[in-house]
Amino acid sequence: MTSVLILGGGGYQGSSAARILAGCPEVSHLILVDRNVEAIEQTASCLGDNVQTDTTDIRDRAGVLELIKRHDPTVVLNCAGPFRSFGVSSAAAAIEAGVNYVDILDDGEVVPDYLALDEAARAAGVTAIFGAGFTPGLTNIIGRILADDLDEVEEMHWSYLVNPTLSVAPHLMTHRVQMFGPEVSVIEDGKAALVPGGSQLVEIDWPGFPRLKAGVCSHPEPLTAKRYFPDIQRAAIRACYTAPSFLDLLVSLGNANLGSSSEFESDGRILRADRVIGDFLGSEVFKASPAWAKVVEAEDRYGPVDGVRVAVAGRSGGDRVQRVLQYVTKERWLTTHGVAAAVALLLATGAVQKPGMHSAEVLDPEVMIPALKDAGIELGTYSTSDAPEFYAEPVSLEHGRA
Repeated sequence: MTSVLILGGGGYQGSSAARILAGCPEVSHLILVDRNVEAIEQTASCLGDNVQTDTTDIRDRAGVLELIKRHDPTVVLNCAGPFRSFGVSSAAAAIEAGVNYVDILDDGEVVPDYLALDEAARAAGVTAIFGAGFTPGLTNIIGRILADDLDEVEEMHWSYLVNPTLSVAPHLMTHRVQMFGPEVSVIEDGKAALVPGGSQLVEIDWPGFPRLKAGVCSHPEPLTAKRYFPDIQRAAIRACYTAPSFLDLLVSLGNANLGSSSEFESDGRILRADRVIGDFLGSEVFKASPAWAKVVEAEDRYGPVDGVRVAVAGRSGGDRVQRVLQYVTKERWLTTHGVAAAVALLLATGAVQKPGMHSAEVLDPEVMIPALKDAGIELGTYSTSDAPEFYAEPVSLEHGRA
């Protein structure tokens, strides 16, 4: 029997992934787990008889381990964030239980903690893949596709395009600020380096949109690039918003380190900067501001959008090769739960067996491309056009080493 246990099965991403997996004949059983019992019961009621619900507190590693052991699924799909707080402990619990694991991590700072579980995963025979969503996830997969037949990969640049919608939890608003902190990881001259968030600005042409600026941010992709592309000399990921002024705001807040977990006292209360900024950016006060009015205007004009772009340069037969692939959809969030469901299905059915802790580059394009298509994500072909990312002015490495 092939079963998938979904942590966070009552949330948007978890319930959406559940709907995809419930329609797959290879999956005989789903277990939806969430603290919100009403939400998972509502989702389960729409998915047929082979769906079970349970509850746990993902903050309780021992409770998560006991839950996984009790249900003994084929794979655990973790859609419950924030992953900087609970992702590593959930992955460790799955590995200890001897169960394959997938999640949608998008916090770069905990990537080393995930990779520290690699030896344990190999010893347990567990295939664990972190960051199998929109970005990281689809970005890594496209990068592997573009680089697969190159002799050397010299540069890899990832970008994403989104609407800065307010329909997210406060911790996700905080995450947006954290991505543009004063030090984010890139690769320069073949070495890990730290540069200010929002630096190395380029202007990108997205299909159906005006030219939009994009600046480097903190995400897992540059932190795992050397593992799969050892010759890489330059790598960075950039964020792009349909409202450019929102990018400017996030860069200003992030560079001021307002996404940090530093505590301060106010009126006798101890507050954390990241929680305060997240609550403010999700508040009615901010919704009424001119800054947010520009966001709403952009969303009204363009509608929902999720876009990713990967530009790769390298060597093939001694010649320099440049490739660019863009994927844009109007189905918001599809690429997150679609990729997650596709990867979970591949692990559940045994189509991917790679014991260890991996990012999504480990997935063979010949296996992954049809799996994505089945989940509703159909990639186009790449172009060999030039790309502004290759000419972005590097920030001085004197700023720091990662």
